[in-house]
Amino acid sequence: KKISILRKNKSGELEKEVKYILNQMYLQQVQFKFDFQINDFNDNGIDNVKIVVSTNSGQPLQPLQKIASGGELSRIMLAIKTACQHDENNTIIFDEADTGVSGKVAESIGHVMKKISKKQQVICITHLAQVACFANNHLFIEKEQMDNTSKVHVRLLNEKESVYELAKMISGKEITQQSIDHAKKLKEISV
Repeated sequence: KKISILRKNKSGELEKEVKYILNQMYLQQVQFKFDFQINDFNDNGIDNVKIVVSTNSGQPLQPLQKIASGGELSRIMLAIKTACQHDENNTIIFDEADTGVSGKVAESIGHVMKKISKKQQVICITHLAQVACFANNHLFIEKEQMDNTSKVHVRLLNEKESVYELAKMISGKEITQQSIDHAKKLKEISV
């Protein structure tokens, strides 16, 4: 019962912090709550907790899995992970936390990750230049098939290679001077 009371008391702080982060990622109308139901006592205590949200004004709170789009789920997951990370010695890993978004929303996600990286190491796997441009370092990961095995090669990119890979994200196989210029501009504004 003491743990249940503590969870309920702390949930309000977490709800507020998650909502603040979501507002930064263009979910200004979002409502985010933890819905507590009492369970029979088990290994996890007596609480059965669900996340309920409303992403549009005037809509009722509903279970997260019923109403959130892919882009909204990505941002909600990023906000929760961000709000729960308080130890400066941790590494936080985002594996395509930008799924289903683009443009200014992707840029806002990159900006949030950059803020986190000031206190913790962030490793982010992304296919969006608007997110990748915020990184201090870029790693190139390549998989090689040899006989019946796969080898993965990882290497740190220098500045020129980093711009080239961002340009590739922007324009695909055919790298143009415009995509290179755009990649350079993205890196300039993400500092």
